[in-house]
Amino acid sequence: PAEVEALRRELGQRFAALASVLARRVAEGWLREGHGDLHLGNLVQWQGQPLAFDAIEFDAGLRRMDVAADLAFTFMDLMVHGLPRLAWRLAGAWAERLGDFEGVTLLRAFGAYRAIVRAKVALLSGGDTEGFRRYWAVARDLSAVPPAPKLVLCMGVSGSGKSTVAQRLAPSLGALRLRSDVERKRLHGLAPTDRPADPARLYSSEATRRTYERLGAVARMALCGGVSVVVDAASLRQAERETMRALACDARARFALVVCTAPEPVLRERLASRWREGRDPSDATGAVLDLQMRVQEPWPADWARWVHVVANAGDVAQLEATVDALATALNGDPGGPPAVTIGP
Repeated sequence: PAEVEALRRELGQRFAALASVLARRVAEGWLREGHGDLHLGNLVQWQGQPLAFDAIEFDAGLRRMDVAADLAFTFMDLMVHGLPRLAWRLAGAWAERLGDFEGVTLLRAFGAYRAIVRAKVALLSGGDTEGFRRYWAVARDLSAVPPAPKLVLCMGVSGSGKSTVAQRLAPSLGALRLRSDVERKRLHGLAPTDRPADPARLYSSEATRRTYERLGAVARMALCGGVSVVVDAASLRQAERETMRALACDARARFALVVCTAPEPVLRERLASRWREGRDPSDATGAVLDLQMRVQEPWPADWARWVHVVANAGDVAQLEATVDALATALNGDPGGPPAVTIGP
């Protein structure tokens, strides 16, 4: 009973603090008809695609909710089944697709509520005490104050693999990936793989300024909501890196700089292949790479404590192992060990 009361108090305080945010999201249209019961038992892979079934149809009140509350059921259930990386990968992909990064800051509170529901169902379904314990443990974890967030900036020229590194790194850190290529196009009303009719307008100095401003605003919102962030952006100028480091400091988040590198022939082959396939948000060409290599600036010597270099020559298995080792290091202390160079 004491644990129940403590959890009731903690979660009640969390939702009270979120009251104004939730009310604003209702006004913005995030309250919608959803599934209502989107745990893993109601999801199946059918003909190569995920299919949700057994939605709550008998009560509109139970299926009409903030979209983040619907997602939180699956997010929470992945945690219960020992799959936190998949939980964060789902959350990140969802946020990037909708642009609703704020919704991810609600997942801990909504997820705790969902875990309590499943814990109760476990006891009502023949006294499943083991199931109850698993859901109750996750409810307690998600309702607790989250650990200090991290801001990891993945930088490098086009083709260096920073998006691949960021995509694998973010779930391991319990973080969102913010991709500059996607957010730049979002600001111009374009889908990630749309090609701009006027590239000069999309990649002008003003458009680049707005893109980094957008990345900073979203990162700040996530960090202040207790969610770590991996920012995937070229960040070739030291002023851009310094802005992110200052943002992390303001949000009391730990900071790290991950520098992705690759041999020039590998860079050019990747850009050519990516352009032919047309499935990547990046519009970079060989000419863009030439410009990037001319304007990129070194980081100051006193940044050594935050810098981690990932050499990405093309071996996928080695890169994955490298990033996983880096995630372990960053989960321990994003600022160290100093000047780590990993990879061939």
